[in-house]
Amino acid sequence: MFALHPPARRPLVHFSMILALLFTALGSIPAATPAAIAASSTVVISQVYGGGASSGATYLNDFIELFNRGTTTVSLAGWSVQYGSAANNFSSKTDLPSASLAPGQYFLIQQAAGSTGAALPTPDATGTIAMSASNGKVALVNSTTLLTCGAAATRCSSGSTPSLVDLVGYGTSSDFEGTAAAPALSATTAAQRRNGGCTETDDNSADFDVFTPTPRNTSTALARCGGGGSEPITPTCGGPLSTEAGTAATRNVTATDADGTVTTAAVTSVTPAPAAGSIAITASTPAAATGGTLQATLTVDAAVPAGSYDATITFGNNDATPQTATCTIAITVSDPAGSCPAGVTLTPIYTIQGSGASSPLANTTVTFEGIVVGDFQASTELSGFFVQDQTGDGAIATSDGIFVFVPSANPLSSVNVSIGERVRVTGQVKEFNALTEIDNVSALNVCSAETPLAPTPVDLPVATASGMEQYEGMVVTFPEALTVSQNYFQGRYGQVTLSAEGRMYTPTNDQGNSLDYNVRRSIVLDDGRTSQNPSPIPYLGADNTLRAGDISTGLTGVVSYGPISSDTSIRHYTLQ
Repeated sequence: MFALHPPARRPLVHFSMILALLFTALGSIPAATPAAIAASSTVVISQVYGGGASSGATYLNDFIELFNRGTTTVSLAGWSVQYGSAANNFSSKTDLPSASLAPGQYFLIQQAAGSTGAALPTPDATGTIAMSASNGKVALVNSTTLLTCGAAATRCSSGSTPSLVDLVGYGTSSDFEGTAAAPALSATTAAQRRNGGCTETDDNSADFDVFTPTPRNTSTALARCGGGGSEPITPTCGGPLSTEAGTAATRNVTATDADGTVTTAAVTSVTPAPAAGSIAITASTPAAATGGTLQATLTVDAAVPAGSYDATITFGNNDATPQTATCTIAITVSDPAGSCPAGVTLTPIYTIQGSGASSPLANTTVTFEGIVVGDFQASTELSGFFVQDQTGDGAIATSDGIFVFVPSANPLSSVNVSIGERVRVTGQVKEFNALTEIDNVSALNVCSAETPLAPTPVDLPVATASGMEQYEGMVVTFPEALTVSQNYFQGRYGQVTLSAEGRMYTPTNDQGNSLDYNVRRSIVLDDGRTSQNPSPIPYLGADNTLRAGDISTGLTGVVSYGPISSDTSIRHYTLQ
């Protein structure tokens, strides 16, 4: 069988429906002079995370979070956030939209993406800055002009740079507020301004802690600074948490109250309740005073069995009328032995695919099982595999197959799967250049060896130009004879165009040779490799040739949607 390229894994010129025919091989550095930057009484940088492009990242994207710690609404029109590497001047920026930030409101600015990690909450602004996961600096500027300071010899100050509103240096940054930068960060930690964003002493080392990233946007509950006992508790609990059965896991969680003292933290519910072991707060240090931060440790016991759990943590304060606040952490416990225990809620693949061109569950996390029908895990191939529901729903409009993308940066890429194995997968549903796929895989178990699925027969031409959508990700076979209509890209991209009912010719107004007819009866056979100029060249016959007009019968493979190199005015079904 041959293999399929999922979309945009290599720089090709055109995207179209692909039938993948899978061959059966189926510290910080203190500056000499502290930066003189006036403490902001309104909007400040409240959180910085640059680990989005790192292996094992908590979140897919880098982000910068703003917070209005003042008492009046502030317009961000004409403002920008700017970034510089640890040793250099500021070099890139993201202009902010004409938005207004109310007192106590957060503002989330999404930046460059990596290949692993959870999706951010809905961002309030989007940029493309690729930030360092460990050392760098971020500035908030009430102008869209790029700063010309930031290096050790040209440090920024409010005197020389009046447009500078706030600056955060972290790790070994050459520029920062106060006596030292905030600590270095990582793929799983962010610099978070203390007291929910309210603390501002004009000293990065004193104002920021390093915790699990917790992105907050304008929809997050307001956290006004100051007040008379009416301000809410602000918890910081981080994103999803994963571990293996038999291995304990911990997570630092915090909570602050601008006008109270947070004193308690406890896990008040776990859904579903684990059959063994516990998920609980195992250590807690109350806030030392009003506006301080409670520190606690959430522990997933090693005895907790494999499965998915939602743990809700409730924090309380010492107000005369006590307040509470909660946060929920999604916990995945995988089975290192590869078994797939009962009691886990599964979403059928055909439900994930839905009956349209895109998934109704896009950007949600799902767990499903199926039989591997195409194995392309090598980094020189597709970095993933195809899974098909073992029974299907029998509905024509809903596909029973799906592509699972597990790049080398994902630790689970080391889990080897084979055609015919039943696997259980937990990951996010994504639409990638019109292909419905599973990305950000957080759990992958090989359940058992099964009988490989029989391919579904498909007859060309299909009824409509989107007629192959119902087979996306499924193993299919073409009993009829298919004719080589083009082999121009065989040596460059490992692709050959085939067609049913004879060779294709230039479309005309003649119904018998129309563009629509050519699209519905054509496919592109692809070698499943992501590099150009494959060696050896695929599909050569015994005489080391493949000519237009040659015939192939009984091709079998997996349908997908991805790039081809052909006439960009025509959308083709392709066969890899």
